[in-house]
Amino acid sequence: MRTLAWLLPGLALLAASCSAPKLEVGHISSYAYPVPPEVTFDLRRGEPLTPEQMATELASVRLVFLGEHHTDPRSHAFERDMIARLADTRRPLRVALEMFPPAVDPVLDEWRQGKLDELTFLERSKWYEHWGFPWADYRDLFLLLRERHVPTYGVNATREERRAVHLDKPDELPAEVRALLGDLDATVTPHEAYMLDTLREVGHGGDLAPDSDTFRRFYRVQRMWDRLMGVRTARLAEAQPADGITVLLVGSGHLAYRLGANLQAAREATLPQLTVWDALVAPEELDAQGRYPVAVGMADWVRIYVSGEEPTDVPTLAGLSLKADPKGLRVSAVHAFNAPELKALHADDVIVALNGTKPRSPAALRLAYEGVPFGKPAHFTVLRAGKRIEVALTPLRSSGF
Repeated sequence: MRTLAWLLPGLALLAASCSAPKLEVGHISSYAYPVPPEVTFDLRRGEPLTPEQMATELASVRLVFLGEHHTDPRSHAFERDMIARLADTRRPLRVALEMFPPAVDPVLDEWRQGKLDELTFLERSKWYEHWGFPWADYRDLFLLLRERHVPTYGVNATREERRAVHLDKPDELPAEVRALLGDLDATVTPHEAYMLDTLREVGHGGDLAPDSDTFRRFYRVQRMWDRLMGVRTARLAEAQPADGITVLLVGSGHLAYRLGANLQAAREATLPQLTVWDALVAPEELDAQGRYPVAVGMADWVRIYVSGEEPTDVPTLAGLSLKADPKGLRVSAVHAFNAPELKALHADDVIVALNGTKPRSPAALRLAYEGVPFGKPAHFTVLRAGKRIEVALTPLRSSGF
């Protein structure tokens, strides 16, 4: 993953290689099942699920929290399989999306009705502004949603709303959002501990203290995401017929230990719900039998994916801030913290063309760059300080999340 997500998809659990290793995760002590990779494992039964068992359990559920690893194709393939299975049941089905706020719903509806091509959908939905992860990672999923005519809804906050909460300026929030949020400083102690451990695990927490201003700002935004997504998804489910089912597609970090969006939904509505959590782990984290320990209380179902020698990411210009310019696309900022190749472009460069083609929009440029092979140069025609120059930018595979 090229961009630093505010919440990372999984927390590495430390455990010995035995049948039920004791885990110490911050302030949370639990026990774990050794889970084999790429199977759907029921943490309540302590065994893998057959397709028949999955269907039986889903038949009595109204609300599914379907966790994903944003940049792994295996995670998205499982999402597509789940959506297809549920669509096949003919139950009224709705899908809620972490990547969009509700304002995008009319565009999502036009996409479902087949009124928009892919680039127009990306432009009008502001995919890269709201989400930032490559469209290539999600394309097949959105094609399935359109093919099956599944109503979809955005349930997250806007950038402006996140900024207002980060800066502790609630008066800048819309009244509807303020009413939903309540007290964001009312701590759920194990959730706060999990978030601190997650940050420290990936090297971004350092000596972060629970009462530090930096962490409090981060945590308020995290609580905002979970609260809005959980409550809005629960209300979508409540509005369904009694045999309906609603699925939230969301990063698994928002579901861990049932302390995130799923907890907020449970507080809003008493509907039968199911949480599916997944994680990407390194081969060395597996036990001698090739299994990975997952705490019993993590979720209802879990899926584990092992990172391989070949990364699964795609080229992305997520580190560039772009805005329209009469002569092309102006680079307003370059953030190359985990994509050093972006340093070939400078702030105030105006991108005129990529591989000889003038992009019609920032979304068009980003989408075109996703198709550039790793290790092969992409040729940008750039206006720099009034001079027209050629800049070769070679996409490199990410070493980060």
